[in-house]
Amino acid sequence: MPKRRTSILIDEALLRRARRVFRVSTNTEAITRALEHAVANHEVEATLRELISKGRGRFVDVYR
Repeated sequence: MPKRRTSILIDEALLRRARRVFRVSTNTEAITRALEHAVANHEVEATLRELISKGRGRFVDVYR
């Protein structure tokens, strides 16, 4: 997978928390893991929404 160097402004305290949560030592690892989790969560939510809208199973949207 190609990598790209970029500059971003990010909350340092939030970044430290992410490093602790993911138990990683570098900012790059923390940001990568956070992005992977965000994408995975989005895919799970989209799949659940689709199942709920199709009426398959007894899924209930507890967040609405």
